[in-house]
Amino acid sequence: MMSSNRCRNSRRKIRDLKKNFEVCLFPRLYQTSNSNIAENAVAEQKARLFEARVSENADTIEQLRQERSMLAAEHKDEVR
Repeated sequence: MMSSNRCRNSRRKIRDLKKNFEVCLFPRLYQTSNSNIAENAVAEQKARLFEARVSENADTIEQLRQERSMLAAEHKDEVR
């Protein structure tokens, strides 16, 4: 009889723990993962914008180098 009561008590404790987990902990975990997903989406968007700026800057640098070379060549011709 004592063993049966212990089993019932153990089952009840387990059931209560599960209920507490579902009611208290699971929504917080769900909310945390949703906010992590949102943060990741924002970070990915910022990374794409940064990559686009880097590409534009690289193009601008290349264009300026070409212009500098042309100006140097023109100056060299004028000096002669």
